[in-house]
Amino acid sequence: MNMTEKVSYIMGLCDGLDLDTTTKEGKVLTAIVDLLADMADEVTEAKDDIAELTEYCDAIDESVESLESEVFPDDDDDDYDDDEFDDEEMVICPNCGEELYLEPEDYDEEEVVCPECGVAFDLEDCFDDECDCGCDDDECDCGK
Repeated sequence: MNMTEKVSYIMGLCDGLDLDTTTKEGKVLTAIVDLLADMADEVTEAKDDIAELTEYCDAIDESVESLESEVFPDDDDDDYDDDEFDDEEMVICPNCGEELYLEPEDYDEEEVVCPECGVAFDLEDCFDDECDCGCDDDECDCGK
């Protein structure tokens, strides 16, 4: 039973009571039932509008997908491309060696927790250009 049918049922119950609509109680009950009927109509109309908008959005989505396939015919969203990240967005966990790709908002964090091993490490150490011996030489052979 939908909302409109339930309100109709309540209206029938009220009619069966032979309410005196000139009394305070009768006026209140009649006003409540009328309000319920109006609300049921509004909800039904809103549901219809939502269904119509959903169909419209689905049609737009299909059109956009069709357009994308025409404009970007070789673009395959399922392929992972390492080249789409530049070196500064990728860090390596010092504990397990896992490559982590960071979002720009992650750079505001002082520490990052590796999802692979669960160890937290300092991001500043990942972007420190100084070598381990402290000579600040990019071509130093100390291992950095």
